[in-house]
Amino acid sequence: MIVLGRSLNCTSPAPAPAPAFLYPDVRLCGGITGAKKIAAMAEANDCMVVPNNPLSLVSTAACLQIAACIPNFAIQEDPTQTPDLHGTSNILGSGIATGLAEPRDGFMPIPNGPGIGVELVPDAVARWNDRGRFGCGRIEMARWSTCSCRPVSRYKPRERGGGRLIRFPSAAAQRCRTGVTVSTWAFRRVSLLPASKDKPAFGMQARAHRTRAINNRPCAKDIVVSEVLQRPSTERTIVPAGAIDCDVHISVPGMKALLPYMSQAWQEMITSRGTDGLELASYPPGAPLSCRPDWRPLTGKPGTDLAILQRQALDAFGTRIAIANCLHGGQAVHSEDLAQNLCQAVNEWLVADWLDQEPRLRASIVVPTQNPVYAAQEIERCAGDKRFVQVQLLAAGEMLLGRRYYWPIYEAAVKHDLPIGIHAGSAFRHAPTSNGWPSHFVQDYVGQTMGFEAQLLSLMGEGVFNHFPTLRVVLIESGVTWLPAFLWRAIKSWRGLRSETPWFNRSPAELVRQHVRLTMQPFDAPGSAEVERILEHIGGDEMLLFATDFPHWHFDGTQALPPGLSPELVRRLAVDNPLATYPRLQETLS
Repeated sequence: MIVLGRSLNCTSPAPAPAPAFLYPDVRLCGGITGAKKIAAMAEANDCMVVPNNPLSLVSTAACLQIAACIPNFAIQEDPTQTPDLHGTSNILGSGIATGLAEPRDGFMPIPNGPGIGVELVPDAVARWNDRGRFGCGRIEMARWSTCSCRPVSRYKPRERGGGRLIRFPSAAAQRCRTGVTVSTWAFRRVSLLPASKDKPAFGMQARAHRTRAINNRPCAKDIVVSEVLQRPSTERTIVPAGAIDCDVHISVPGMKALLPYMSQAWQEMITSRGTDGLELASYPPGAPLSCRPDWRPLTGKPGTDLAILQRQALDAFGTRIAIANCLHGGQAVHSEDLAQNLCQAVNEWLVADWLDQEPRLRASIVVPTQNPVYAAQEIERCAGDKRFVQVQLLAAGEMLLGRRYYWPIYEAAVKHDLPIGIHAGSAFRHAPTSNGWPSHFVQDYVGQTMGFEAQLLSLMGEGVFNHFPTLRVVLIESGVTWLPAFLWRAIKSWRGLRSETPWFNRSPAELVRQHVRLTMQPFDAPGSAEVERILEHIGGDEMLLFATDFPHWHFDGTQALPPGLSPELVRRLAVDNPLATYPRLQETLS
């Protein structure tokens, strides 16, 4: 059985009986992003995906990009091989766009241009402006081309699916009501050449559409994928107006932006060496996780466009204040002196290009942890600007953060009532796992949780919270659901081993609840019931802080909070807890 429908925004399993094939229409399921979500859910339920091609040049290019990047692709329609529209020059949309290559020997090349690989004809808008929607109207197929079809015997329908074909109704489909099965599908099989390096464009507008079975048997009901799989809207949690976003990301566009804030000697040094970039390897700019598709700028790196941040991260959520974190390689270079100058330049650039331009922004002080004395000096230098509200450290560096080597940083932070924000990321001085180096980005990113656990245990075991009783630590982008299990294990071990650390005289749970806060993205609990259990286990709802983690991709739309939270709890997470954690917010807001 092949199923298609509207956009997916859920984590529910496929309905029973599960289909053998899913047939998403890129125009109606939320574009490429929506189709990839459907493909991911289909893969989890052992279903193949057949991108539905609305028989136009643009939609064919979009379908090819989808097919090239999903592991469970089955087959692709080829609109160029029908009797009435033979060749790419005659298909729908060929008058307004170009760039789709002709099939060669049963293979269809992936468009390798920017976006989805096609380009708008320069005078298309002028030529078609008076003819409605590009003058296309509706094209009806006289019949499917069965003469050039090949049976797809490899993809036989499963017994549970029954082999029924479910598809959008159209004039061509009405003529094809013959109950065809998947194994004799009347489409020309098209294989794919290797995918191009260019990333596909995302975010096509989703529109509602119902689907009906088109075989001879009557359809019991309209099948709408969103009705079966989408989370009911009543479960969604709305971010309250005036929320405080505790983690948004901005990025340095390049070394050229920092040079004006460096001494002449360092400008010459960096220019002569050709130093540029310095993005942290923990967040590759091109990785999907590093930027949500509809938050990615047309040019440049994610997080470099103030207008996008204002529109998507501030205005879209009704945010009153957002704390900007700049993850830069200045915290990872080996030279202490270079690190000091880079961090100083980043902070001055932050003030000039962001804080002075947007009054809703606050920021974290980027410090060179390679030398804690330099880091403390940078805190002293920036502390006079009340828009700096915390000190930013990476979750993995030279050594564990509880070591007395780093205590000058905590002393300076406590002096100015600044929390320590430990953000996911690594200087990669050591392998990110206890067993060596991973092979893939997903291993590194998920493994950050182990780094946070190690740092938290180090802060407690080394006596940091005893020596600095007013110190607050914010774990940023650490996730949340790992904390209960960590506390259970820490408490059990502490009871038996605390004799070797007599200063560790309070329960780990007590220390964490008093000194530690966590931002809520990424939040990986599946539902509201689990959220309530997590809050119960960690011992209070005052520990969590609202965050979107803009522009990182953890959710779609404005669903930055888990479903099912009460309005009272949401206000604590989004307003009360941030104000209590960051004293400078109250000062600047008042």
